[in-house]
Amino acid sequence: MPEQRYAVCAIVNDPVHGWASAAIQINTAGEVSPSGLRAFDTVSEFAVHPSGHPQEGEPVETWCLSVLWGDDFTVVDGNADIDLLPSARLDQTLSSIPVRERTAMMTALRGRGAPEPGLPLSAPFRDLVRDVGRGQTATFDPDRFHVRR
Repeated sequence: MPEQRYAVCAIVNDPVHGWASAAIQINTAGEVSPSGLRAFDTVSEFAVHPSGHPQEGEPVETWCLSVLWGDDFTVVDGNADIDLLPSARLDQTLSSIPVRERTAMMTALRGRGAPEPGLPLSAPFRDLVRDVGRGQTATFDPDRFHVRR
């Protein structure tokens, strides 16, 4: 059964989409990938460094929260630019996510430079996703960002 999952991804300069998350490269011109997986960025436009800056025209951030929808996520396995967050319901507590998966998630956030929410283990996964998403978009709300086929 298809599910919605989150990923913290590197921002890459895609020849089709311009500056976008690495997950967007799963899509082929906005269509479903051969694996049936679809990816969406939670940010519609990335802030870039201004003229005269040593990294002029490049994104200010190096990471993006993306939403993936499908039932086969193996296409992202081993992709160094995509860190898939655990398969968890938004209302599921962080403590109910296996320790190994929680540790990998926090390591991925830290490694990408994304916000590392200081939430108690009793907090729902929703709060972590919201806090990470708001690291780039102040109004991001995981309850309002749903994707479906």
